[in-house]
Amino acid sequence: MDSKRKLLDKTIFGVVIFLTLFGYIMVVSAHASVWLKYGAIKFFFEIGKIFVFIIFGFFLMTTINNKYNQKWLNRNFNKIFLIIIAMMIATIFFAAESGAKAWIRIPLVNITLQPVEFLKIALIIYLSNYFAGAIKNKLSLKDMLLAPIIVVFSAV
Repeated sequence: MDSKRKLLDKTIFGVVIFLTLFGYIMVVSAHASVWLKYGAIKFFFEIGKIFVFIIFGFFLMTTINNKYNQKWLNRNFNKIFLIIIAMMIATIFFAAESGAKAWIRIPLVNITLQPVEFLKIALIIYLSNYFAGAIKNKLSLKDMLLAPIIVVFSAV
């Protein structure tokens, strides 16, 4: 085993697998109407597409786990956050999907993205990094909470 390679926490990984399978079952049952309306081929295509995204998500999760570098994140987080905010603003210019204008459609591959999901992850990473630094620097409770409140409310 490569000494640089990080191990996944087995408990967290098990919970992720359980929640993914549970969610997949819920999505499959919710897509039953696709079977009734469009037939089995469309149903299995939609379910297969979701399965491909699950596999891609697990690949991305393990890759990020193995390649994670706090210094790189600290240098590039502002750029990443600005890209996500730009994606949030871009939703204004796309047509509504299922009644919501919170989606970006990528026409070449016919998928839609919901930028708020990336924003949630970015805020979790920002807040965990910020609080870790605040505890290390022994900030007061007021100083510790002021910056995150401003960032979270500006993102909302």
